[in-house]
Amino acid sequence: MASSWLQSCLQLYQQGNTTFGLENDHGESVNVLDNNTWGISRAACYQYCGPDKLHQTSTWWDNFVSLALAIGSPALITHSLTVTILNRTWIRQQFHTIRRDYGRIRGSKPPLQEQIRGAHIVLQEAQQMPIRVSQTQGWLSNLIILEENIPWWNTAAKDLKNTRRGVTFSLIAQVVAAALAWVFTLIISFVGDLGSNVTGLQIATGSVWLWMIPVIWGWIVVGTQEGPDSIGKALNDGNK
Repeated sequence: MASSWLQSCLQLYQQGNTTFGLENDHGESVNVLDNNTWGISRAACYQYCGPDKLHQTSTWWDNFVSLALAIGSPALITHSLTVTILNRTWIRQQFHTIRRDYGRIRGSKPPLQEQIRGAHIVLQEAQQMPIRVSQTQGWLSNLIILEENIPWWNTAAKDLKNTRRGVTFSLIAQVVAAALAWVFTLIISFVGDLGSNVTGLQIATGSVWLWMIPVIWGWIVVGTQEGPDSIGKALNDGNK
């Protein structure tokens, strides 16, 4: 019995006697499952490992622990949010430098404003998905330099901006309801017996989840996508 879903997936793949979806470390298709095989494509993972395996841990207990950590650990979620904010700030600073330097030499260089703008939006809005950029055969440089690739940048950037989860009335209503519930809990506690254990338990229970409000609001501010496939679809739409 395989000890993890990765070993189980590999076992199923070997039993299938196929090379469908095998890739090397450059994302290129290979025909032999050996030490040079870096991974498999998403389509192959869906076919041989199951779609639910892409986001699971090794066992149901690890899944439960991940859920418990996400809900019960403010430090874990705050750390993830902080890293996202720092990455977003770093990306903004880097592209600010790129625009400044490009403005000094653009008279002797091809126009790259659209590519710079598109790359900024793609990197900023696609932090929730690992992206591997292939530099073989000049693909990356061609994507940046060639003017016929400008529609790809514009389409990807537009799709990511359109699918970004924004501030909605339902979100505002939920945050306001949670805040009012906490305020009412405090009022009732002060009106009642403030020094009793029951009152202290009520205040503690109402306050223990307050950290979720700034964290959720923080994720809305830094940007998240409304669907699990939004980023992949945005990057693929530019190829149509």
